[in-house]
Amino acid sequence: MKNIGIQEARKRSERAIWSRIHQLPRFFVEWWQMWELRRLLELAYNHVPFYKTLWDERGVRPSDIVKLSDIKKLPITSKRLFRQQPIMSLMHDSFFLPHYVWTETSGSTGEPFGFPIRAYSELDLTNVFYEYRFLLWRGENLNDLLASLRVARISDSLPNGYVPSDERLFIPRGLLRDDPSALFRQLKEFGPDVIASRPSMLFELARLAGRMDTNDLPRFKYIMSYGETLYPAARRFIERATSGEVYDAYGLEEVGTIGVECREHLGMHLNEESCIVEVVDGNGVILRDGNTGRIIITRFRRNDVMPFIRYDTGDRGMIMPERCPCGLRARRIQVFGREGIFVTLGGRKFHLSEFEKVLTKLHHAVLGYQIAKVGEGDLEIRLVLSDGFSQAADAVAADFKKRFGLSPGVKIVRSIGYNERGKTPIFVDEMDLAEIDR
Repeated sequence: MKNIGIQEARKRSERAIWSRIHQLPRFFVEWWQMWELRRLLELAYNHVPFYKTLWDERGVRPSDIVKLSDIKKLPITSKRLFRQQPIMSLMHDSFFLPHYVWTETSGSTGEPFGFPIRAYSELDLTNVFYEYRFLLWRGENLNDLLASLRVARISDSLPNGYVPSDERLFIPRGLLRDDPSALFRQLKEFGPDVIASRPSMLFELARLAGRMDTNDLPRFKYIMSYGETLYPAARRFIERATSGEVYDAYGLEEVGTIGVECREHLGMHLNEESCIVEVVDGNGVILRDGNTGRIIITRFRRNDVMPFIRYDTGDRGMIMPERCPCGLRARRIQVFGREGIFVTLGGRKFHLSEFEKVLTKLHHAVLGYQIAKVGEGDLEIRLVLSDGFSQAADAVAADFKKRFGLSPGVKIVRSIGYNERGKTPIFVDEMDLAEIDR
């Protein structure tokens, strides 16, 4: 009983810090991160064979990391590196079934990445806090946020080990297509505080809402977007159709939620009590805030079964140097897309981000897009456009001709199809069926 009381007291103190850390001075944030990092490094070195071997080979031990900047001494890890290892070497030696389950990523680089994670439990209430803490910044009560927040999520599958509750409603994506009336009926009966899904699914939801009788529509106050790029035009469309306010979040299956917007919607405030975020150049050198590079994540506590330490997300981004107008001290991140993806056309190689820059210039008009390689030297651009912006298709064709000497087919479509993992790939190579998710 005494141990239970100590654990509860520790949880309460941690939640008190979590709820205030975005308003605390930088020195305290860095002290907290260093405290968590020491714990994580000792755990990984003593209990995860992969990390002990990797760090011994590099001549670094946990005791060598005495300040946050020393994290650069640790090698960067990646999906590719993890796939090369025996799976048991990646796992904490004290965890056994049923204390963990297997899950996998959506396959952003064409191949899903499977990994073990702690089984769904009471501790995963903290994930709710990470995703929806923007409600705290709007004045909501912490206890209500953790205990009674009602969330409806449209997704492809239930979380591993999910247990139904009065506060959670999971709706299969197929219902959007097969029976939208039933979907809206479920939402209205449930009465969510927040509805969460990928931008492509939220766009479909908004389009269906526009066709419904207003008396049949549930009340959408807050909408959480995650897992794909949310384009400004798509945000406006969703908010107009649902009368809800959209908040965008950044995260990965491997490490959970990394950051979320405040009401200013000017970048995502980092969850710095639960992770360390770095941006590095092509040589792995840490960049100063305001510079664009690869996003590297070290995540605390979420998954002691298989820790992710200095993990290359595969995304490009920038930590914003300015303080947010909302007044929070927490740093913000902007995410610009996938890193290191190339498209070969007729013997010429293009970086996918070059194509994306052309399309994101038209953010006022483009609700969504997909780039498809349909022949050895042939490209097709599929655009979902806001009403009244059909001329954007001509602008895209002209820009691709001017910048790259390419003459892609530009096709205006009503929507971009989902893949089997429920994402709308930003790039598809229809010559070999490879996909790159957004």
